[in-house]
Amino acid sequence: AVYAMLVTSPSIPLVSLFVFCALLAAGLASVLTASAVAVQRAQNFAYNGVGNGAALAIKEALVVSAFGSELLGAFATQSPTCKEFDAKWNAAAKDIFKRINSDVVVQLEINIAAVITHVSPPLPPSLAEVLMGKDLLRSEADRPGVIERLEGKDLAIMGPYK
Repeated sequence: AVYAMLVTSPSIPLVSLFVFCALLAAGLASVLTASAVAVQRAQNFAYNGVGNGAALAIKEALVVSAFGSELLGAFATQSPTCKEFDAKWNAAAKDIFKRINSDVVVQLEINIAAVITHVSPPLPPSLAEVLMGKDLLRSEADRPGVIERLEGKDLAIMGPYK
């Protein structure tokens, strides 16, 4: 019966095959389009998520750095004499490091009259020999930045010395 139908109407299997192929192509096109959209969405999310995460991490690191510098500034203003400052430096530096993220702020430095006088943690001996007591105003490389910070009373986040 099937053979007789195929002989009398050979277009039925061809039309059926054509419809099958058309539906298959439409289905594949839909799946590929949906997949491309999903991939694009995932890429956008990854790109924006990573970028946003990096921006937030940088912002947090700057806030922590500024907070550490503000604590150091508060300590400096509460110690009016060098003798008092020298006596309290190690304890104050330890206290500041307890209050901040020490992965972000790894070194504290105080310059009295633009001379490097106190660094915590202490510098390696070879570096301390070069830097401790260095007059930053006499250094051609450092002078413009020091003057700019002194005039603007700006906070400087730099370093660390290695």
